[in-house]
Amino acid sequence: MLIFLAVGCLINEAVYLERLDALTDHDGDGYVKEDDCDDTDSGVFPGAAELCDGVDEDCDGLTDNAPSDAPIWFVDLDGDGHGDADDSGILGCSRPNEASGTADDCDDARADSYPGAAEVPYDRVDQDCSGADLTDVDGDGYAGKEAAGSDCDDLDVAINPEAIDEPYDGVDQDCSGADLTDVDADGYDASGVGGDDCADDDAQVHPGAVETWENGATDNDCDGDLGSATLSYGSEVWVGPVEGAQAGRRLSTLGDIDGDGLPEFLVGAPYDDTWAEYGGAVMVLGDDGAGNLITKARGEGRDEFAFFGSDLAGGTDADGDGVVDYLLSSTAVGDAAGRTWLLPGGALAAEGVIDAEADALLSVDGDAPGSYSGSLVSLLGDVDGDGITDVGIGAPLFSSAEFAGVGSVAIVSSTERGALTFGDCAAVLTGPYADAGAGSRIFGMGDLDADGLDDFVVGLAYGDIAYVVAGGLSSGGVADIARVRVTGDGSATVVDSWPAGDIDGDGASDLAIIEDSRQVRLYTGILSSSSKGVADWTSSVDAVQYTYQVGSPGDLDGDGRDELLVPSIYLPSLGAPVAGLFFGSDWSYRGEFNLADAPLTAVSTRAGASGYRFITPGDVDGDGADDLVLGAYSDSAGGADAGAVAMIPLPR
Repeated sequence: MLIFLAVGCLINEAVYLERLDALTDHDGDGYVKEDDCDDTDSGVFPGAAELCDGVDEDCDGLTDNAPSDAPIWFVDLDGDGHGDADDSGILGCSRPNEASGTADDCDDARADSYPGAAEVPYDRVDQDCSGADLTDVDGDGYAGKEAAGSDCDDLDVAINPEAIDEPYDGVDQDCSGADLTDVDADGYDASGVGGDDCADDDAQVHPGAVETWENGATDNDCDGDLGSATLSYGSEVWVGPVEGAQAGRRLSTLGDIDGDGLPEFLVGAPYDDTWAEYGGAVMVLGDDGAGNLITKARGEGRDEFAFFGSDLAGGTDADGDGVVDYLLSSTAVGDAAGRTWLLPGGALAAEGVIDAEADALLSVDGDAPGSYSGSLVSLLGDVDGDGITDVGIGAPLFSSAEFAGVGSVAIVSSTERGALTFGDCAAVLTGPYADAGAGSRIFGMGDLDADGLDDFVVGLAYGDIAYVVAGGLSSGGVADIARVRVTGDGSATVVDSWPAGDIDGDGASDLAIIEDSRQVRLYTGILSSSSKGVADWTSSVDAVQYTYQVGSPGDLDGDGRDELLVPSIYLPSLGAPVAGLFFGSDWSYRGEFNLADAPLTAVSTRAGASGYRFITPGDVDGDGADDLVLGAYSDSAGGADAGAVAMIPLPR
């Protein structure tokens, strides 16, 4: 600040300069020198904020009194460097004795309690001032047993009451008090940990459990034996629609046609007269969504005495479109020359009806009246090696120029379509002598000789039992072309021949022959070499005089050997229809068995020839168990000989 005085007023220049200095603000802080206790420091002036720096910033004559930057000090009686969290604190430029700049000590009477201190679990002391003593060391949400908690191992985060116990490892992960040794909770520890439960994943399996038909493929009582059981059935029946139809005389698997995820199957009623007298009918049966068998599609023969549904075969894609197809036959069409149709499953799914003439991919007529072609039909497998299933058709009453009743078999390649006769087919095999009845049975056996072509069996009605024919499309006499001839013991007449699955577990299908001597004979390893020969039977089942089909439901017990089902439409010892199940492990070379002693038996409570035919189409009713379907062509619940179909679960 400059003060201008008239020269005349100047009394003394020194006084003037002194006064000028006193009235000047040298440090620019807004206060002249005479009012500023340090006019060389702009931070020092009256009213300035006092700081902890040994300087009188506010010019009150006192140093560091009530400084604005003074820290707050809190009582630290235990000397652990952390002040009492409950102390309000005091301001001061320097730390007083027994004080700390933090107020976070949860217990100022203990030098071992402060934030960051090492927590000692389960001692009821909160050393680290987290708010509580450490009782959950592993951080899994459960206090340790040392703190009266439920965690039986508080050092392992994987062990707590909600953990999933790993069985048989000797560790109690879920703190139940012991390791899990009884997984199925049936009260018996697993055999692998010293217990006596032979299947600890199934609560129905344990010592003392009851062996039943339904669980008969399992050793339920853990005695080392599959045991024996009997099932009575009869109410699980679909009844034929018309008196005299004989529904169930023929059955065939089909597959899931309607896309509901469950398989359907075919039922033949060759004497149904709904459309024409003995015109015949074929039905597609399946589940209604509630565990009941219902008719989902139907077709009828349009001619009198056509016997539509004389035979059936399905469940295989024969045209390469990815949908299962099926065969139907009518043996009496064309003066009993017979006709067979190959029908697409896709058309059946779309239309919901069976219309053989309109939908057929292929039709094959017999060559001569009275040959009854289509008496047997089969989807043989890939006989010609083109990757698609081929068709086999039997005409057992065909007569050649040389012999009457020799019988013949037509093999239809997957490339052949349209309307054909036997003579048009890729291969035709004829019987070896008069009344041989070749084609009384024909079925595929898979690739027995591992040459890439599926092989098949041609059954005879008289004399030699059956011929095993190697894959390929050769025509001529079946006796000349066949690789192996299967014969009986010379004292019996053949009733029928059937595929038996892989009973001996060698990877190749075996053969079952039904003889009228009350025996079923098994033939294994029938095409084990390239040389031509005569197969010899390996084991047999007695007391089967009323058996008309045998076959395998597959390997039910998982031992690598298929089981064998032997039904009898009447077993004298029980006075009822019976289906006996023998396990693959039961068979031995030249072993002889009796149907009455079968390990598992299903006994029908109804008459009606139950078991005359059977199939295993899969889990038809969606209950998780594959089913066994048995035809009873003479069941009279729907009228005399209307026929019926029973369905029971296969043993598991």
